Amino acid sequence: ERTSYRFRFYYNERIESWIMEIRLSDGTPVVLGVRLVPLYPMTIDYADGISGFFWLEPIGENQNQTVSNPFELQKYYRLFYIWDDGEVETT
Repeated sequence: ERTSYRFRFYYNERIESWIMEIRLSDGTPVVLGVRLVPLYPMTIDYADGISGFFWLEPIGENQNQTVSNPFELQKYYRLFYIWDDGEVETT
């Protein structure tokens, strides 16, 4: 979206979940404390400052492995940012 952001991901052991924070490059908060949830359009309803949403896509059949291996999230999921860039696609 032509803006620089800083992302922070951390694991919260109390709720056994990964949490995402997004800030502008100057440190201004955009999204704080969003739980990473697979196959759900995260930030679509409430995030100011971004027009899209985040999508956590499982890789392969081992998506439940993160329960036993929570610190290997990158092996089991891919995170995407999806937004409308305003351009019309023609075929």
